[in-house]
Amino acid sequence: MRIATFTSFLAVLALVLSACSHPAASPTGVTEVSGSSPKYTVKGQYSPLTLDRVDSLTIESGKLVIHGSSASQTVDLPAGADPTKPAPHWALTTETDAGAQRSLVFTQSESLDDFTIELPAASVEVHYGVLTGPNGVEVMLLAWGEKSRCYWGYLTIRPKA
Repeated sequence: MRIATFTSFLAVLALVLSACSHPAASPTGVTEVSGSSPKYTVKGQYSPLTLDRVDSLTIESGKLVIHGSSASQTVDLPAGADPTKPAPHWALTTETDAGAQRSLVFTQSESLDDFTIELPAASVEVHYGVLTGPNGVEVMLLAWGEKSRCYWGYLTIRPKA
């Protein structure tokens, strides 16, 4: 009797731990993300890449190219991202390990306003760039990962009214 109860406890514990250790993703592999900020509304998404690691980002022929060690993956830019209008005034200023999550703070270099997002935990560099969109909206492109656990995503950064 005790063995059956202990086995049931272990099964439930394993289920709880596995549910807590990975962000919930939709069937397509896309995970929604939102940021916190008193000055900006920050929303976006990220999804897995089929790369061994992320080394850099480039824009080529109006598309985002994510470079790994031996291959690259090309994805369409999000709607509203203008590849001819970079917005270089955002900086990643703080990274904090929060267990299964990694908290990132980006600061705007002119106003010093910032926002915080949480992404899957990883001890690798987050590669990012920002493009200007319509009506004061900016689109941040991000990619990170190693050992075939790589992701790319984007955030729309909209000033609050």
